[in-house]
Amino acid sequence: EPAAPTLAENRPPLVVLVVEDHPVNREVARAKLARLGYPVDLACGGGEALEAIASKDYDVVFMDLQMPGMSGLETTARLGEATAGRRVPHVIAMTASLFEEDREACRRAGMYDFVGKPIDVAQLDAVLTRVAKARGAAAPSLEQEPLTKLRRIGSLGEPRFFEGLLHIFLESTRGRLPRLTEALERGDAKDLAWEAHILKSASATLGAVQMSEVCAKVEAAARQGRLEGLGAALVTLAAQFVEVEKMLRAELEGGPPLTIQEAS
Repeated sequence: EPAAPTLAENRPPLVVLVVEDHPVNREVARAKLARLGYPVDLACGGGEALEAIASKDYDVVFMDLQMPGMSGLETTARLGEATAGRRVPHVIAMTASLFEEDREACRRAGMYDFVGKPIDVAQLDAVLTRVAKARGAAAPSLEQEPLTKLRRIGSLGEPRFFEGLLHIFLESTRGRLPRLTEALERGDAKDLAWEAHILKSASATLGAVQMSEVCAKVEAAARQGRLEGLGAALVTLAAQFVEVEKMLRAELEGGPPLTIQEAS
């Protein structure tokens, strides 16, 4: 094989964790990622992986599926607990299985992509390139123009309108994100499309453009009955909301939360 490029040759600086119970497979993965220029941390099981993720921000986690104790699917499902509001890493399943039902289970768990076993360097490189693009796109932004217009409405006789609207969005979205995941887990395309539609509109109203775009993609896919791969989209959406919430809290300038009920 030709010499692999390194980080110095425009390799995106991703922080990588490999979770693999077999020491030989673990070392092979480490060596091939190192050849591509990526420094790697290693974990030999799900529990150790969650401890590592709780203490360090990873961009990507390569996850073996069949591990004793806590499986790769179970570990992935618990990433939200480990990150505790921080950005969730992209999870790449490492699997020798070619069965579509196994891959669909990975997607539903929120895994972003797959690499086969034995691991191929070219496949690793392609997957990490996709992750790098996704991590860049996942950094949410708030457009100021919609927020400025909403502030202006508040200045016309409703001084707490703007603050109240932000609190409504934050509280309702915290409830809606789990409902999106639950709808996907039970294969309910109709409910998934509806929940995504509502969040798409609310996000756009407040200028959370990238959240709105992800919701639009989820809604469109769900309306067509295409649920494959939407687990990763919902993981990205949850990570985006963490950042959007920080920005909106900054907009509120530490003001006291309002107890405004979401309109039905």
